[in-house]
Amino acid sequence: MICRFCIDNVLMSGKSWGYHRKIVEQRERAALAKCVFCSALIKDSGLAEQGKSWPLYRWSMRFPGRIRETMHSIVITFRPILEEDSNDHHPRFTARPDLVFYMFPEEELGIIPSVEDVGRSTNLESAGAQVKSWVQQCDNNHEGCSKQRLQQARYGSLPTRLLDVGTERTGHVKLIETKKTTIKGPYVSLSHCWGTIPFTTLTPKNLESFKDGIGWEKLSRNFQDAITVTRFLGISYIWIDSLCIIQGQEGDFPAEAPFMHQYYRNAYCNIAAADSPNSTGGLFRGRHATQILPDKYSVDDKSTIFGDKKWRIVNQDIWHTQLLKTVIYTRGWRMLAPRIIHFAKDQIFWDCATMSACETFPSGLPQPLDTAAATDRHWRGRLQETGSIRHHPLAGASDDSLEQFWISAVRNYTSCNLTKGSDKLMAVWGIAKLVRDALEEEYGAGLWAYRLEEQLAWRVSECTLDARPTDLRDNPSWSWASMNGTIELANRVVQVAYYEKTDLHQTPKLVEERHYGVTDHHGEPISFQLIYGLKASTTQDSITDGAIGSKRPKPGRGYSASQNDPDHQPRLVSKSIEIEGYIGHAALSRHGNDRWTLSLPEEGRGLINSNIEVFPDTKPKSLDTAFVVLSASKIPRDRTIPRLDALGIETVFQYFGVGITLQRTAESGHYERSGAFRFRNLSEEMWQMLRPDTANLNGLLGDTKFWLD
Repeated sequence: MICRFCIDNVLMSGKSWGYHRKIVEQRERAALAKCVFCSALIKDSGLAEQGKSWPLYRWSMRFPGRIRETMHSIVITFRPILEEDSNDHHPRFTARPDLVFYMFPEEELGIIPSVEDVGRSTNLESAGAQVKSWVQQCDNNHEGCSKQRLQQARYGSLPTRLLDVGTERTGHVKLIETKKTTIKGPYVSLSHCWGTIPFTTLTPKNLESFKDGIGWEKLSRNFQDAITVTRFLGISYIWIDSLCIIQGQEGDFPAEAPFMHQYYRNAYCNIAAADSPNSTGGLFRGRHATQILPDKYSVDDKSTIFGDKKWRIVNQDIWHTQLLKTVIYTRGWRMLAPRIIHFAKDQIFWDCATMSACETFPSGLPQPLDTAAATDRHWRGRLQETGSIRHHPLAGASDDSLEQFWISAVRNYTSCNLTKGSDKLMAVWGIAKLVRDALEEEYGAGLWAYRLEEQLAWRVSECTLDARPTDLRDNPSWSWASMNGTIELANRVVQVAYYEKTDLHQTPKLVEERHYGVTDHHGEPISFQLIYGLKASTTQDSITDGAIGSKRPKPGRGYSASQNDPDHQPRLVSKSIEIEGYIGHAALSRHGNDRWTLSLPEEGRGLINSNIEVFPDTKPKSLDTAFVVLSASKIPRDRTIPRLDALGIETVFQYFGVGITLQRTAESGHYERSGAFRFRNLSEEMWQMLRPDTANLNGLLGDTKFWLD
């Protein structure tokens, strides 16, 4: 499992770091493919392709400190290197991520299955016993999980329709309407990729016939396998979106979509077709047991490092590479299910609010490998609570604030490849509704009404598009839902009190100062008015006068407030936000391929390349841009290190904040967002040039009232 070179030059070298193979003959590569380390390096560097030379890697070995809750481990890291600098012999590392392996004493890992235990397939004949073991353990021993399911059984509402899967003996599968029957559940749900291959769905034409029965041959492979698992678990019902929601223009998706988060949340468990790119892939896969069992290592004689123990070697990214990077996780709708059985390529994974496990580690992932899964597991547990997730936090390393959870959720969902880009806001609505109820705040178009001015500074992780996607044009430019790609939300700045104490007998003096760059016409930070309900014909009279931060809509643009249903995603009264603030003008400066800054003009000095980083939404067509500061904080800097500004004056304060860049629209006084910017460690001199309430110097400042569309 480990080649002689890696044993002699890495594990038994007695060194904490060194360089891996520098040259490999073509004839050696087949043998190296069996080594746990070399095979990973071959895959990472693309050496499977003919003609590629072996790249240089630097390896390092470290021994993390051990505390009572953690097990003994050794970490082996391989970092790819481009070349060594001939002058100082310092390596130049590539942009590719490191490859990290953990070595654990076998005796501390608990049960490790044998080759016979794993079997040659992920079907229920080979892996069914393990699946049932996880379910029973969760039912009987996971106190938090069992409480949640009891609450769901008592209070959880059923989907409008379910599939009655019958039994393998009867073979019938039929559609039932839950309001017309006496069933009480439980039911399971299915997560699957639709793909591009057509398959049977529920339509107005086949609705009545499906109530009598659906022929097995009409069901896709995904659905057949999911029904097989449902029967195996002893559950009579399954919810599958495409067979339980009427599809097409005459369907009821608009009415059902607001409740989909409940359907996933109230399910007994979720079945995930993790490795199926379309309807034909199914759940089960053939495999070799050696593909998933952790590699072994032991030495003949007692070693200073390894002792006389048997060790197991595992890639740190097991959860990412074998699960999160699979096809199903490039789609939305995740984290809401109380527990999930993931059918991946080589093995089955288990996820509930108490434990994350896989066939490699059926008793649970070792703590060092459990970081990503633990975060999802933590929030899965909190989202299942019937009480306020804001006021009843759980203790633990992953107990992030609700604000950070929302930022993480948006990042995860926007990195997904949704079937329809227009489903972007609907996909995140299940999470947004729970967060909204906890925060007790107004929500709309992906943003929160409280401190909206800071949230407008969201940014696109990678600027790759030439223009905003046409299919997202229904969303305003100030909403991240108008863009494709991973979105990084701006933090709503928590007002921190900074104190400076000069006399021990005096009360500390507060020196922090906060600035709002944009306000509404009342002088308050901007907000917007939201209402609930579906779109309806309306007139101006149906909209409240004096809506803060919202342009009074023209006839036909508003939404009726008569349907005040909190389960429906909020709709904007208007897509325009009324802003009172100063619009400045500056130039964009490009650095390398992907970094932009804002350069401000100053009289007599040309351009000053300021410390203002810009994140364009789309590739800039012009280097001239308008901008507006949204908010800023002024804090005292460390006076122990003297620092002078461009005029030779010592800087006492530094300025931090965010803003957006703008482009005019065809309508007078209206702008669209074109990007975001942030500034850090800004001196007083630069702040005076940037601040929104400075006198109009050198034509820097322009409009004071405008609409952001």
